[in-house]
Amino acid sequence: MATDEQRENESRLEEFFGNLAKKLVISEKTAKEAEALLGKPIPENEPIEVKSTEEAEKSDCVICGYPSMSMFQDDITTNCDFCNCDIIHRPHVPLGPPKACLTCAMEIMAISKEGEEELGFE
Repeated sequence: MATDEQRENESRLEEFFGNLAKKLVISEKTAKEAEALLGKPIPENEPIEVKSTEEAEKSDCVICGYPSMSMFQDDITTNCDFCNCDIIHRPHVPLGPPKACLTCAMEIMAISKEGEEELGFE
């Protein structure tokens, strides 16, 4: 059972990140790059929704990789908005939403998922 502090943190994160744990959104440009790397289209049954750049701008958070994961010369290096570690992202990711490293994104999603299970949303 969650403590009061955990519930408060969860509530703040849920308010800020909305449905991040339920669905990942990528822009059309990112989807095309991913499909080129994979050599095939992103499967329709994946929890990934491809949206226009304008729609992706409304996302709650941009999940970024670490510099060691860079696959493109034009990757942008910056810092995680949550823990300040070094991260990379593509030049065309949404500019408005906060940028999260994989570790912070996983923690956010785990907290969100835990809250959903406690509330009966599985």
